Parts: sequence; C-alpha cells; structure tokens
Amino acid sequence: MDEKLLNKMWDDNGIVRAESCIFFNDTKARLLFKPAEILRVATFDNREIYVPGRDYEMTEDGIAWKAGGRCPFVSDKDMYFDPTAVKLYPDPDCVAIANGPDGKAIRFTRGTWYMDHQIFVDYRPQVNDFPKLAMIDNGFRESIAERLKKKGKFVFTCIGDSIAAGYNSSAFCKVAPWQPGFPELVMDGLEEAYGITIDRRNHAISGTGIKGAWNIQDKWLGDKPDLLVIAYGMNNFSNMTAEAFVDELKKIIAAAHEARPDTLILTVSSMAGNSEWKNTPPVPAKEFADAMQRFAEATPLIGYADVYSAWEFIRDHKGYYALTGNGVNHPNDYGFRVYASVLLNQLVPGVRYI
Repeated sequence: MDEKLLNKMWDDNGIVRAESCIFFNDTKARLLFKPAEILRVATFDNREIYVPGRDYEMTEDGIAWKAGGRCPFVSDKDMYFDPTAVKLYPDPDCVAIANGPDGKAIRFTRGTWYMDHQIFVDYRPQVNDFPKLAMIDNGFRESIAERLKKKGKFVFTCIGDSIAAGYNSSAFCKVAPWQPGFPELVMDGLEEAYGITIDRRNHAISGTGIKGAWNIQDKWLGDKPDLLVIAYGMNNFSNMTAEAFVDELKKIIAAAHEARPDTLILTVSSMAGNSEWKNTPPVPAKEFADAMQRFAEATPLIGYADVYSAWEFIRDHKGYYALTGNGVNHPNDYGFRVYASVLLNQLVPGVRYI
C-alpha cells in the first residue's frame, strides 16, 4: 500500500484502501460500499495476501469466507468469556474485560489480536455514497485554511484520551505497517496539502476525561498553538452529562484564548464504544456529539469534526468488531483513518476526504 494514502479511506481515484472486515459468526463480511472489483485482500501488516477463489470470494456487498482457506474466522467462543475463568483487565496478561453482555467478559487486547483476526480489503466501489458530514458555517474552515496557506511556523497541539494517543494503532503496537493514530495522520495530511512543516505537539493521555486537561495545562497553554484539537469524550460517557462536558470545553477554550487570543479550536466528537460493554453506553455518545455540534454552530471560529456520525454510518454497515482495535473503546488502523479523514475534511477546504 502507498504510505501516502494512509491518512485517507480512499484515494484520488476512488479506490478504497485497507478497509477492515471480520468474519464473526458469519461466512460473509460486508464492505462499506458494494464492490465493483476486489483488488487486494490482506492481513493488516501485509504479511499475507489472500487469494481469490482459494481464501475468499467477492459477493454483492463484500466478501465471503472460504472453508479451507487462510482467512480467519471468529466465533462467540473467541469473543466472550466466563469472567471467573480468564485473566481480566487490568491484569498485565489479561485477555478480556468485565461488564460485557449477560455478565460475560469481552475479548480485550492491548496489542493486535483484533487486527490479527480482521482482514483488510482494497476495492473499487460501484458507488461511493458516503453521506456528507456537518459543515458548520462559522468561519473556522476559512480561518484555518488562511493560516495554513501562510506557510510559516504552524503549531498543532492535541489534547485528549487514549484514542488521541493512538492506542492500538500498529505504530503504537510497534508493528508494520506502523500507522500512527489520527493526530499524526492529520498532521501528515496538512503538510502534504499545504506544503508546510508542522510543529507537532500531542499531549493526549490514556484514561483521561476532559477534566484531565487541567492536569497538563502547562503543556497545551505553553504551546500557544495555532490549532488546538480537543478530543475527549469516551471516558466521560458514563460519568458526565453532555451539557457538563460542553461547559468544560468552554473553559478549556477560554484558557487557550487567554494564552493566545487567535488560537483556532477544533473540537472532535468521539466514536461510540462497544454497545455491549457497560462502560460505553450508546446513548451518551450521540448526546455528546449533538451538544458539541450545537455549541460549534452557535460559536464563531469553533471547528467541529463529526467523527461520531461517520463512525455510526460505518458501524451500521460493518458491525463494531470490524472496526475495533481493542474490543471495547479503541479503533484499529482503519478506524484511525476514519478519524483522520473527518478532521482533514474540516481543515482542507475544497477537498472531500470522507
């Protein structure tokens, strides 16, 4: 795969690159779009290239598993466990995490188990009918483009949780293809689009909610960035209302503007977690995203990257386990490219990344 394509879901010719699927209790795996032609099916690290007819077949809306082939197949026994019979998170050697469906534990990994059991497909779609995401007309996109076009020093700062820190990306796991999390993908995309060199600052910390930003305020306030990306949410779904979350957003933005009045702000709604896991209930994810969008619509120069809507559209087509990196609340490499595409859509006017 062309490394330059790793911050996009599809290339300039419309070919979808490395879209992840999983054969989970089903011999068919659905792609995001109906395929006109399957170009390549491989493991996430490209160590194996699967052969059509032997390992898989193209179907009307995806690919089919072949008995006797090499494509992995996952069943309930691989995914759900008696919590008294396995090591659970946070044990260093855990294989599952508690609070799954019907009292079961859900397969959990700090490494690449899910990507090892997913397959990654390059294909030419019949039609790319991905819905347009929210494009708020409040001056943010024009302002950020004008700043980037100046080609001077550009400080990009990100604060957030483990998703923003890139947990379960192949780069984080130190394996090929070494794809980083979404902040780095976005910075790569901006350098490519504008021909600049970005001063990169990612202060995201695993396990933190939005109030954790104040524990590292010296870092992001000290950066005095051109762009501050705020990417919390997942860890607040079960302990904070959407309104309280937006109130914290406002405090962070006010502090950033006190340090540098012309810092531009991009807020990022979170992907929803596994709806089968008690700690990531699905309703708050939508409530948070809706509240963040209303805030951006009402506030000049506040950008909003609608990751939630993009994630839900893709999950509805493919299922959660096709997209996850750890089983409950992290994306895989493909999921990180979803994030990056949504952000780049806001930061590079005139180019549709998703």
